[in-house]
Amino acid sequence: MFDQRKITEFNKTGLVEPSVKGKKQNWGNSGIALYMAIVVMSILFSVAFGMSAISVARIKSLNSIGNSVVAFYAADAGAEQGIKEATDATYNLTSAYLDTDGNGYEDDKDAKYEVHGVVPGSGNCPITVEYCLKSIGTYMGTKRSIQLIFK
Repeated sequence: MFDQRKITEFNKTGLVEPSVKGKKQNWGNSGIALYMAIVVMSILFSVAFGMSAISVARIKSLNSIGNSVVAFYAADAGAEQGIKEATDATYNLTSAYLDTDGNGYEDDKDAKYEVHGVVPGSGNCPITVEYCLKSIGTYMGTKRSIQLIFK
């Protein structure tokens, strides 16, 4: 018998390398594993990036909740000051602050409040009342307000 490894065949394009009987050369699926690995890694990366973006947004939201509480208490302090000093709707106190960092002077880290008198019938102040006060508290870019109605 002839050794199949040493026999060469001719085809239309010319001389072909010897082939082993029973083994097929299949080049149609070459690189598919690499392609699939890249696709799967891209999907996983996209999911991880999306989850981290959501986490960062939630952390920023939690930080602003603390700022909101301080801003609300600044508005409350302004409302108390307004009750103490106001007698009509022309009351304005525009430059008060709460020393939240304890350094003894006003800076960007302090909570601030503004108190304004609101004329009855304007804004949210009903026309049937004597006057209203609106106190706006601000802390680290977060604003909260309180409106008082005097009958």
